[in-house]
This record gives sequence, structure tokens and C-alpha cells, in this order.
Amino acid sequence: MKVRDVSELARQLGAIVGDAHVRAPIGHESRAAALIVEPGNAEEVRELVRRGEADAITIAPLGAGRTLAQMRSAPVDIGISLSRMNRVIAYEPDDMTVIAEAGLTLAALNALTGTHAQRLPVDPPHADRITLGALVAAAPAGPLRLSEGTVRDLLIGIRFAGHDARLIHGGGQVVKNVAGYDLMKVMTGSFGTLGIITETTFKVRPIPERYTLATAPYPDAEAAFAIASRLHDAMPLIHLEVVSGAVAKDLGYGEQTRVLTGIAGNAQEVAFLIAQASAIMGGNCDVIGDAQAVAAYERL
Repeated sequence: MKVRDVSELARQLGAIVGDAHVRAPIGHESRAAALIVEPGNAEEVRELVRRGEADAITIAPLGAGRTLAQMRSAPVDIGISLSRMNRVIAYEPDDMTVIAEAGLTLAALNALTGTHAQRLPVDPPHADRITLGALVAAAPAGPLRLSEGTVRDLLIGIRFAGHDARLIHGGGQVVKNVAGYDLMKVMTGSFGTLGIITETTFKVRPIPERYTLATAPYPDAEAAFAIASRLHDAMPLIHLEVVSGAVAKDLGYGEQTRVLTGIAGNAQEVAFLIAQASAIMGGNCDVIGDAQAVAAYERL
């Protein structure tokens, strides 16, 4: 868009969301969008979608804006930031379900559920930056996907503004929900191309009582993968990685190929599984726990 077009568009969009919530992009946002708009509710999102479709204005939803900046060859006209839509709508610890708006960060959600020893067990990097909308739209995953699955396995309800500015709802607040189209699977990994996610419903899970990391070096990848296969078949692990010597060095270990085995549970379970893992991994197995294990996991 031309500069004068941006100024005029900003004025028009300010009538929808308020002038204070239309701004120029900051930092990497400039590679994603020419103008940033921050709606405060789903109705404002719907009106922005309606306006975009009516006037052929390109729009895209933004969390932190990093993924869109990397994906697009040119900025869209309007980046819709959901940073103001960061409320928890409902949290039922007994049912282990939580409904939250798409602009809430994963870290903020887990800070809340953590007060009941629960968490949303997905672990992409930078949980303090990634929003729930981006978590669904980009579908990143970390080591825990071995045991917990990915976001598509935990998402049980969704609301989004779709084509023709319709507010669409799929799923619900119960874990067993089989009615209608599985819009949660459709929207997961859609990168904002099918609609702008405004609200998510997740099932959460208990935080394990203890977490331990067992690691061991091996002379080559073949030996490491053979051990990893035996570990995978022998016991329930929360995560399991084989990393190259270069990655092992970055993680603070030596420069050999290394197997990293995540073990969690109560004290008795962890002790039993550590004994099993140590027997399989051999004499060079190193076991760490508590804060040291958590720090190593965060580096991973």
C-alpha cells in the first residue's frame, strides 16, 4: 500500500477497534504487515475480516509475528494482533479443561493451571512468547510429543472468524466430543489461512511429581539409535532423543552422539525406570534430577 493509503486505512480501522489500537509495526512485524490492528474481542475480529474481504485488503493473524515474517514474501496490509485477547474464559481443574482466548501465551496459561499441579503439555521453545492461537495455527512441538502428542491431540474446542466474517465454533468443553466436523484438526497447522482463531479449549494434564534425565554417549549414530529403540520398547518415557555430537556439545555434553531419556512419575516409578534405563544405556549413563534436569530439558 502507498503511505497515504496506510494512513487512511488506519483511520478507518480505528473506528472499529479504537485509534489507540491501530499502530505501525515494530521490529520483525514490519516484515509481516504494513499496519498492526489489535482487536479486543471476537466481534471486532469479525468486523476486520468483513472489511478485508469487502475491500480486498490482505489480512493475517499475528501472535508474536515471527512465523508470519519468515513465511511471507511480502507483508500483508493488516496484521491482526490478538495480544489484547488474552483472557482465560473458564478453567475447570476437576475436569482438566481450560478455555482461553487466542492471545494468551502458553507460559501464562501454564502459570494458571500450575496452581492446580496441571499443565498444557506441549513444549515449543519460548513459551513466554507463543500465543495459544499461534500454538494451534503453526502447530510447533517439542520433546514431549513422544508421550503427550501434539497440540492437535489436546485441542478439544475452537472458535474462529472465517470466510464471510462468520464466527464459527467447533468442539466443546468436554473431552469426549464426537458431533460435527473436527474443526480442531482442520485449523491445526493452518497458519491463519482458514480463519482467525479467537478462542481455544484444551484438555490439560497433571504435572509429574518428579522429572529425571538419563543420558549416555555412543561412538556412532547406529549404536545410539539401537539403544534408543530398546529404551522406547522397554519403558514409558516422556521424551527420547538421539542428538549428534554437535548438538550434544551445544547442550553442554561432549562431542559424541548422545541419547537423552526423559523419565517422570512419582518417586517409586522414577526409581524403577532409572534402574531400567541405566541397565540398557550402559556404564556411561549419567542421571540427573530436579533443577539440574529441568535446566537441561530447557536447553534441549
